[in-house]
Amino acid sequence: MEYTADYFINDIYDLESSGMLSDLALSPSLFTHFITFDEGDRENALAYIISVLDECYKAGHLRIAISHNDLELYGYAMLFVHPDPKFPKYLHKIYVREEFRGHGIGEQILMSLAENEPKICLLCPSDKVAFYEKYGFHFAQPFEVPEDENFLLSEGLYSGLCVMNNHNEALGAPIFFLNDRDIKNIVGI
Repeated sequence: MEYTADYFINDIYDLESSGMLSDLALSPSLFTHFITFDEGDRENALAYIISVLDECYKAGHLRIAISHNDLELYGYAMLFVHPDPKFPKYLHKIYVREEFRGHGIGEQILMSLAENEPKICLLCPSDKVAFYEKYGFHFAQPFEVPEDENFLLSEGLYSGLCVMNNHNEALGAPIFFLNDRDIKNIVGI
């Protein structure tokens, strides 16, 4: 049997939604909304994040590369894809399960993507720029949340990040991040 991302999708959704919720809870601008967060709120928030990811996946806007050994998922990469193929893919995340870290799995996933995808962009903290440069990426610009009323709550979540590309085209990429409507649905405000 060939195991594809579909086989592991629920596990990937669980890991990714938990990580995204943790990032939101640690945001200084959103911290107070999590003070009274109970288990029901957490379940609703995770379900909402999973629904967004699932909608993107089913529409073909989210692709997932996996590293596994038959039934055991080692790690994955999430790529967001614009419907127009001229735009680069956005590498949202490379994740390796804790028990498999330190064995080069994340590096293998990144190298495979860099070799097989001619146009990728990603966001990373400035202290990771040199790491991604080793794999053919270069600094494009600092990332800035759009100055738009739909991203007021998102601003602090993405500060200090850099846009990296493995290509030289000036086209923007479909960078996936949460807008205020999503954050309000997740946090319950």
